[in-house]
Amino acid sequence: DIKLKHHCELEAMVVDVRSETQMRALLKRCLEKYQSVSLFFNNAGVIGLPSHGILDTPLPAWRWVLDTNVLGLVTGAQVFVEA
Repeated sequence: DIKLKHHCELEAMVVDVRSETQMRALLKRCLEKYQSVSLFFNNAGVIGLPSHGILDTPLPAWRWVLDTNVLGLVTGAQVFVEA
């Protein structure tokens, strides 16, 4: 058991990093349970359509990739760093 062996507690919560609302809910849950956040791993990433070339990839796929890989990082930083 990780908790007993390492004297720590872990919790996972599935959130969409593109959603400020979901990221704020994650922060709220962390603060309610632990009062602070010591570590925050902000590393979501997607690759889109790897079998397609840059010109063959539809714009919605590009928006999904950029929203996740770029704006998701920004959202996480803004939500958690201000806490």
